[in-house]
Amino acid sequence: MAVRIGKALSMKNAVDYLPLTEEYAIIEVTPPPSFFGKNLRELNIGARYKCQILGIKNIADEFASDENPQQTIIAPPADEIIRQGNILIVLGKTTAIERMERLG
Repeated sequence: MAVRIGKALSMKNAVDYLPLTEEYAIIEVTPPPSFFGKNLRELNIGARYKCQILGIKNIADEFASDENPQQTIIAPPADEIIRQGNILIVLGKTTAIERMERLG
């Protein structure tokens, strides 16, 4: 648990961190501003950063309703647009995800 918390705190935009192996993890991150307004196809995250987007959480008020205060899209389609207020659920090497956060 200490490693999990420490790793999440050390990453710039990490919201949560779930280690799978020494190298791989599932990490919830806030996307860098350069991702806003672009769809997953345009961002080409798999090829550019060697990571996979498993899901997108919509936490902004504009996406919320009384019945569903937080919408999560699992296995989002390539035309899904990243917006401010999203959290990406990313699978990949920890170093690759950190690189995506920095370079985004």
